[in-house]
Amino acid sequence: MTQAVKRLIDYIIALTNLYGIVSKQLLLDIYNGQNEEQISLADIEQQLKNPDAELEQNFIYPYRHSFAHESLIEFDECEQLLVKQAGKPHYIPEQAELLNYVDEYYVEKTESYDKLLAYIRQHFYPDNETNATELMEDILLTLQDEYNIEAVLFEFTRRKLGVEQEDQLNDLLRLINDQYNNTRLWENCGHTPKELYEQFDKPHLSPLPKNRRPADIYDIRTGSKIGRNDPCPCGSGRKYKHCCQGKQDAEKETEE
Repeated sequence: MTQAVKRLIDYIIALTNLYGIVSKQLLLDIYNGQNEEQISLADIEQQLKNPDAELEQNFIYPYRHSFAHESLIEFDECEQLLVKQAGKPHYIPEQAELLNYVDEYYVEKTESYDKLLAYIRQHFYPDNETNATELMEDILLTLQDEYNIEAVLFEFTRRKLGVEQEDQLNDLLRLINDQYNNTRLWENCGHTPKELYEQFDKPHLSPLPKNRRPADIYDIRTGSKIGRNDPCPCGSGRKYKHCCQGKQDAEKETEE
């Protein structure tokens, strides 16, 4: 394998891991924009017709005029992803950062990542860094697949990890939400939800109404949403609407 072919394969793997699916034209534009030695569409089409074994080893396969991750092809989700990506700009990191994504399990270590991992270590696995890291990895996989708070909390409940205090639960949910907002997603063409909001949505939005509906609260022990008439998760024995919900509403009014 020549050095040029090896570099092209690295780009195919990295961009597919970052976007889920990458078209030959986008691949060409990014590659030629970051390398002095240029390639042509014919070079890419050669890999579409006769893909190198390294692509299959990294679970990447040709899909029409693109390369797609095996998980999308296996569940026939390529077209669904393309619909979600439609109209969104692609996140294109510098070459050194981009090639980190050759590793399928590469994770960008952001401030939100460090804070959530530190919280998990402190409150759940103070003496077992391996278990803390494994829990963090499972949370990230769940967030990348779909933001479903019940699925995220299940990673705690299946490990028999519970939260006793209502304040601790809210802190954990806030950290998880912050991590999601800073997670690079296929459906966002590699952008994080926060990036898309700050760069493309926020400038065109009207101010939020002051009587907006508060965010849902979940019981981390069961993974289920807490209703207004359910027992408060803080353990007071009172209904949620007569206990911590009132406190949270008061805090929101103070902030506004």
